[in-house]
Amino acid sequence: MIQGKSNIITVKGFKPYAHQRAVINTLDEHPSGATIVIKSSRQKGKTLLLEQLLLRNALNIKGTNSVLLEPTTAGCRRVMKEIELMLKGIPVVKSANYQYLDLEFGNGSVIQFRSAEQGDNLRGISLKKGSLLMLDEAAFYDEAYGIVFPFTNVHKNTKIICSTPTFKEGEYYKHYELARQGLSNHFLIDFNDFDTSMLLSPEQLEEARMTMSYPAFLNEYLGEFLELQGTVFGDFSKVISNNFNRNNTQFYMGIDWSQNGGNDNTAIAVFNSEKEMVRLVYFNEKGAFETIDEIVKLIKQYKPVNVAAEMNSMGDTHYQMLVRALQNARINQKLTKFWTDNTSKRRIIENMAGDIEKGAVQILDDTEMKLELACYELEKTPGGKITYNAKKGYKDDCIMASAICLDIMRKSGYIIR
Repeated sequence: MIQGKSNIITVKGFKPYAHQRAVINTLDEHPSGATIVIKSSRQKGKTLLLEQLLLRNALNIKGTNSVLLEPTTAGCRRVMKEIELMLKGIPVVKSANYQYLDLEFGNGSVIQFRSAEQGDNLRGISLKKGSLLMLDEAAFYDEAYGIVFPFTNVHKNTKIICSTPTFKEGEYYKHYELARQGLSNHFLIDFNDFDTSMLLSPEQLEEARMTMSYPAFLNEYLGEFLELQGTVFGDFSKVISNNFNRNNTQFYMGIDWSQNGGNDNTAIAVFNSEKEMVRLVYFNEKGAFETIDEIVKLIKQYKPVNVAAEMNSMGDTHYQMLVRALQNARINQKLTKFWTDNTSKRRIIENMAGDIEKGAVQILDDTEMKLELACYELEKTPGGKITYNAKKGYKDDCIMASAICLDIMRKSGYIIR
């Protein structure tokens, strides 16, 4: 169950791939004082590698007290349990304390699993000589760096910082840049530099590309950093066209109401079932009754399968007016309420961005629409949330009407390909 090779004990059955072996070799070459930065996308075996490195260190160097930092306590328990299961039937574990999240071995070594959620309660640990400090998913917390790095001060222990990247900011990105430039005893292993198709096939990668939003795919599956601020919709010019299938008679409609008079527009987007935009109407000079009359005319013209209308702020008032107007006109129209919050907005915007990247939608060649697409930004709030908004001085009403419309098409059974 445990095998030794060149005086190094490992858990039998672990055969590292080239990208994992590169980390092991770097650690062997720099056993003290180095900072090893690992950049990895999903499904590349990074957690298994960290588990094996912790075991390798604990079993080969007596009396060490290595620390693995995870974003959450639940993550700590999961990894600790996985390591314990690896050692099932092997008489090397002295105790497994799931209250304090410590795994103690018969040779006096301990692996301590700690969570970034603990904050200041992490303070007070000092690593013994030969121990390791590992930060897993290290792009998802910043404050903990200043608390756990001093653990290594006395014996200059090696630090391994591993993560799927997020934004070009924060502690993880800072250390990635130091390692990329070869500065301050930092060493970079980028799993993108290796063939990892044995872990994630081209077919699986393509499936992820087709089903995920483009920013999420770029981040999680290609392992690339995202710009903190920048154009969300990329090269949207390839989906701009006024040529759509005029024989398609199945339509969907999305409505984004004006909230502040002259500061934004009421926008109505109409797509056919091939995801081609066939009509885009926007205005800010009409009163409430004129606005409803305009929408009723469009509904009479296109007879949409479904109409989704935003409900925030004045949305509920306009929605009720639309319901009454349709009743008065004896129009039996399916209506769907869309409530906008950060979660729902992020979902529909990321899906729309992915559709544009894949060429799965077609947008009318409209100046306002193109301006909105070009001036839309992704931002990260101080609390860590991702938000999408128009640049200062620009609107996003046409984008929202379109994204809401595409969202109801998904919910109606159409898969955006």
